[in-house]
Amino acid sequence: MVQAGVGLVVNVHLGGQYRGQQIPADKKSYLVTIGYRSDQRTLTNEEIEEAQARVVASCETELGASLR
Repeated sequence: MVQAGVGLVVNVHLGGQYRGQQIPADKKSYLVTIGYRSDQRTLTNEEIEEAQARVVASCETELGASLR
């Protein structure tokens, strides 16, 4: 996952796990916070959105995850 945002991801924090009625019994929901930063310049919204899309795609491919 972090490889997908290489160069911009500075931290990843797992905030919690949820299982309940809104989640299928064989699934779990996780709250993940990802921090992005560049040492060279201020990142644009487009750069952050692109990095986020790569991270989400990587999680879907490598982990079978889906974004809620």
